Amino acid sequence: MKIVRLFTVSALVLPLLVGCTPVDSSGEGSPDPDVTVPEETASPSEISWTIPDSCAVESVISAISAAGFPGAVDVTPPWTPAAGTDLAAALDAGGIACGYGIPETDSGVTVYWVANSADVFASTASAVWVPEGANAVDLDLNRDETIAYFQQTDASADAEYPHWEVNVLFEGGLWLHVATSAWNDPDDGNSIIEEMLQLASD
Repeated sequence: MKIVRLFTVSALVLPLLVGCTPVDSSGEGSPDPDVTVPEETASPSEISWTIPDSCAVESVISAISAAGFPGAVDVTPPWTPAAGTDLAAALDAGGIACGYGIPETDSGVTVYWVANSADVFASTASAVWVPEGANAVDLDLNRDETIAYFQQTDASADAEYPHWEVNVLFEGGLWLHVATSAWNDPDDGNSIIEEMLQLASD
């Protein structure tokens, strides 16, 4: 699935006459005024993203292994998301959700690639992430994000495991999600986000 957004910048230019000299007595006309013809403004390149159709992505699995999950493999389950969750929103929007982890452990990472159709990112932010305590952050990525939300909670009586989660939107309509129980800093998952971006731009 490809989501394309094309932005075109145009300028309305009015030629200006900067001066006028009256015809002299010899009958010769005044020289034509200089008129600058503006150069055409080039349109920015199209931004196109591809949502993968499989979780078997070696580059992303390698990035996850290097980020603290050695030997991670694709452990994506048959998802049955509860209504009102970001997983349900991602799958309903035609995205793909993948789970990667170390076999026979509870250690792993969940990721989504989602096309931001019908502005699902903003609606999920207001309905799910912000009420759960997520904050907008600026991630240190090679490509600037449009907006990102970060949430980190410790284990408690209500939650058996700690939870770390980043949801980030990029120009052109790509929502990426990374979640785990192992990290603390908003930028801890950046190497994985970079690989996910690379895959979506190929």
